[in-house]
Amino acid sequence: MKKGDILSVTQEDAILAFITSKLSFKHTGDIAIKQSLINNLKTDSLIIVRKLFTGNKKLIKGKIGEPDKAYYTGINKSISTLLSL
Repeated sequence: MKKGDILSVTQEDAILAFITSKLSFKHTGDIAIKQSLINNLKTDSLIIVRKLFTGNKKLIKGKIGEPDKAYYTGINKSISTLLSL
């Protein structure tokens, strides 16, 4: 993404990121998360921060879970770095 590009999101959209259990796919900025009852993942996984996208909330069939609060700082830092903010 070049400086000046805008990520457009409306109230109908959600910002999403790819998640994989293939830990060998880790690149700079990706966030490794451990399986927990809060995130409801079946195994340790990676949030692929460089693969952000938007999707209409009506198309989302269900929610897996959400990252434990401890991961939010790392996620926010990775997104800021990616977008050069």
